[in-house]
Amino acid sequence: MSRFDNVVIRASAGTGKTYQLSNRFLGLLADGAPIDQILATTFTRKAAGEILDRVVMRLALAAGSDAGAEQLAAALETPDLSRGRCVALLRQVLRNLHRLRICTLDSFFSQIASSFSLELSLPPGWRIVEELEDEQLRAQATEQILRGDADNDIVRLMHLVTKGEAERSIGELVKNTVRSLYQLYAETREGAWRQFPRLRPLAEEELETAILELDSAPLPQDQRFLEAHEKDLESARRGDWEAMVQSGLTRRILEGGDKYYNKPIPTEAIAAYIRVIDHIRGVLIGQLASQTAATYRLLHRFDGAYTRLKNATLAMRFDDVTRRLAEAASSEQVDRLEFRLDAPITHLLLDEFQDTSLPQWQALRPFAERVTGAGGKRAELWQGGRPSFFCVGDIKQAIYGWRGGRSEIFQALEAHLDHLEHQSLNESFRSAQPIIDAVNRVFSNLHQHPKLDDLEQPVRLWAEAFREHTTARSDLPGFVQVEMTPRDNSDGSNGNGRRRDLHLRRVAERIQELVRQAPGRSIGVLARRNSVVARLIYLLRKLGVEASEEGGSPLTDSAAVQLVLALLHLADHPGDTVSRFHIAKSPFGKALGYTSHMSNEGADRLAQLIRRQLMDDGLGPTMMRWFELLGPVCGPRDHARMEQLVRLAYYFQNRATLRTTEFIQYVETQRIASPSASANVRVMTVHQAKGLQFDLVVLPDLENSLVGQPDACVVGQADSTEPPDRVCLYRNKGIQSLLPDELRDLFSRTTQQKVHEALCVLYVALTRPVHALHVMLEPSSPREMSVPKTFAGLLRATLAEGRGEPDAVLYAHGDAHWHAAAPVDELAPKLPAPLPHRIRLAPMKEGRRAGLQRSAPSSLEGGQQIRLGSILRLDNAAALARGTMIHAWFEQIAWLDDGLPSPEALRRIAAGFEGSGLNIDETLRQFHRMLQLPQIAGALSREAYHAERGPFLRPEFRNRLRDPRLEVQNERRFAVRDDHRMLSGTIDRLVLIYDGDRVVGADVIDFKTDAVSTDDPETLNATVEHYRPQQEAYRSAVAKMFKLEPEKISTRLLLLAAGIVKDL
Repeated sequence: MSRFDNVVIRASAGTGKTYQLSNRFLGLLADGAPIDQILATTFTRKAAGEILDRVVMRLALAAGSDAGAEQLAAALETPDLSRGRCVALLRQVLRNLHRLRICTLDSFFSQIASSFSLELSLPPGWRIVEELEDEQLRAQATEQILRGDADNDIVRLMHLVTKGEAERSIGELVKNTVRSLYQLYAETREGAWRQFPRLRPLAEEELETAILELDSAPLPQDQRFLEAHEKDLESARRGDWEAMVQSGLTRRILEGGDKYYNKPIPTEAIAAYIRVIDHIRGVLIGQLASQTAATYRLLHRFDGAYTRLKNATLAMRFDDVTRRLAEAASSEQVDRLEFRLDAPITHLLLDEFQDTSLPQWQALRPFAERVTGAGGKRAELWQGGRPSFFCVGDIKQAIYGWRGGRSEIFQALEAHLDHLEHQSLNESFRSAQPIIDAVNRVFSNLHQHPKLDDLEQPVRLWAEAFREHTTARSDLPGFVQVEMTPRDNSDGSNGNGRRRDLHLRRVAERIQELVRQAPGRSIGVLARRNSVVARLIYLLRKLGVEASEEGGSPLTDSAAVQLVLALLHLADHPGDTVSRFHIAKSPFGKALGYTSHMSNEGADRLAQLIRRQLMDDGLGPTMMRWFELLGPVCGPRDHARMEQLVRLAYYFQNRATLRTTEFIQYVETQRIASPSASANVRVMTVHQAKGLQFDLVVLPDLENSLVGQPDACVVGQADSTEPPDRVCLYRNKGIQSLLPDELRDLFSRTTQQKVHEALCVLYVALTRPVHALHVMLEPSSPREMSVPKTFAGLLRATLAEGRGEPDAVLYAHGDAHWHAAAPVDELAPKLPAPLPHRIRLAPMKEGRRAGLQRSAPSSLEGGQQIRLGSILRLDNAAALARGTMIHAWFEQIAWLDDGLPSPEALRRIAAGFEGSGLNIDETLRQFHRMLQLPQIAGALSREAYHAERGPFLRPEFRNRLRDPRLEVQNERRFAVRDDHRMLSGTIDRLVLIYDGDRVVGADVIDFKTDAVSTDDPETLNATVEHYRPQQEAYRSAVAKMFKLEPEKISTRLLLLAAGIVKDL
């Protein structure tokens, strides 16, 4: 086989598919393929990053030494690949990163759609919408169709869908229907929802006759017969047809049986039942047809409103872009696409293809047909050689069917593309021999489960497709253990919930033991449900085990963040007593002067204050100020979560409205890695673990049914690479038995798909460990009659001969002390070096090339002079901390006339400076002495401004205003344009002077902690002149902000140590 033949690789877990894909990419580059004519796609940005890293790293290693070049040459089967050539290839890749096409499918499709917006009917300037905004658009669309429902059509549709038995509101029902079925609606045509036979039920008189015949039908004189018959008659007389088909004689005859409790059913009775069953079939299939059609009409109404809103806001989902491309895709369009992309797609490399959705394949298919020559469409020879196709996947890892992935497309490639070669990779380069032994034993013996019933066929099909695995890492020590946790010996009054919680507590304790036994090893705890992940994170932290949650969690897991959100919620809803109580009893309460949650007036005043802060300063600065206020009472984790909240606030600021609810919802929906994200113990769902590996894996959550909850609909299609052509709402087995074969087959195929995907999830879970696997099962119920149809049941059947004794090891294989046999250095996860807390960029030598040059008034201190200390970095950290703390204390003062800040408030601020080397008590005494100095006290006094000969105001407006209205703004931030630059900074204290509602003057006060003395006039004057440019900048900024003439603005330095006020 040629190195660049069209190839499909079926790669089992750990067999090196990323290595194979990077081999293909590097081989094409070495063969002269232009870098922008190779498209390598995968499903996540993380996976795309890993592929790019692998390509660059392997080239770098080859460019770094002759041995590295020889190793790469052997892997690529290119003997003449020299080190010099590797250097050239590395340079080519790094210089063309912007043209490199290693990306997600979503990214590639978005790039195409950006060049074809009009042809795809996308609005000009469209953008990818974020999840929260999309939820809001869906809610608005639902509200619009309900408000516009003047003729109650939506209400009638929902009554049809729910048969009038809904317990929730119409709005909730619409939302749930949209959530579960809108994606299916978007992929199907209306005809698919109307594929039901038309059957005529009996007329009323005919039905009465049929019921009478049923009543008089001869039956054996057996109490069970008579009771079942009487129950059926009652259901028939009530017209409760669904109840009638669920059990008893009706159910038995529907299943084709002619005996009931091993006694024959008389022929006359069967005939009478069949006549009524025919009527039931006509009624219930008619209802099902009406409900399915009504569901489509409801989704159609929603789609109209939703599409209009998306177009109006230019908001598109990745799904929308992919579907538009899929609808427009054709081989004839490929030339135009490639022309606008500036380069043809000559080589197509597809990763994780088993998770490809139908619209994604429809959009990719023209490119695949082009490079493989399917249907005679093969492209001509390109610059860089013959086109090629490379695809890698594994149907055993197809775990994303719930979000549209179709492994059947991977299996059907051969039928749709020409000239394909096939390879299978079943040798693991990840796992130790005991892990592989356990995997082989489980999946080769699935048939040993004693009671699979209707799941037997899909389980058997999965097992038949499984090929025995081997490992190239037989030198690695390893261990597998399956154990059952102890049974709860209480009275069991709390049922399953208590049993599960005790199980998870035992799991957390075992993880704690494993961390002690194998320090430094990476441990993956993989669950099926997010609720189990959250509970285990809590239990592990309670035990003192540092654990991270993969993909992060909402910031609401921090008490400090919850407090801030309560404050924001109060701004929108001052009547919310829960938020009021939360704030009043918190550190915020005293700081904000709100300590009685029963005070409506206080709550209104606080809400108004918060809204004003948000209006004046913005969301980000307000969150920062609250963070500084809460910082002293936060533990390390809350402190880190608050920092993340501040970053979220700055990110969200441009979209913020007058309603705080939107930001609260945004915070609640964003999953952000916790500060312990680098912990060795990582807890996640099995789906999140896809593509990862760990030294040790713990599986604690295996009791779920193989089938799980039924979907809202079942679907069918003649061709797996085409959209569904038949849709039916899900109904129970009783109603399924009434359906014609073609509809019943939809239900059986859906069950088969769900079982297949469940087994794929189990396979992914079992193949993540390198060395050790610990499976922890919940204790079986004392009333258990047979092995359950769960993951746990399959493992018990295949590894433990069905045994299920509580508090027992059911299976053990390998070396339990593997961690002693493997060097820690080999196993330790290769974590990146920690990044600096803040990365500071060097200023551009020639100034900014775009936008305004940014400048702060403080940077103007000293004019053009440069302090030697700023060059030699002689600044004293303790002195800086002292100045910052004193400034923070002065910020607490509005007017001295109203009293001093409380000692508690000053101490809380000081707590944030612990560890800075300051003598807090002495600095606090100095602060109080400053406030007693006459000139300092006068500058902070309201009385001084109202005095007839106030000493600090310019005569121009002092004489004009006898009783001015004053407003103090401490730490007033600003950003104004000043010619060619953007001037931004913070004024320590700004006093605005009003004549009515108009600002007519301002007093700028700047606190300075410089050590100067009145005994040294020369130094004092030099200090004042040093700060003059800064004060002039403040004057200019205030003049622009409030449209004041500069002469109506006072600027004063308060030299705090000397007790001097200098008017500039």
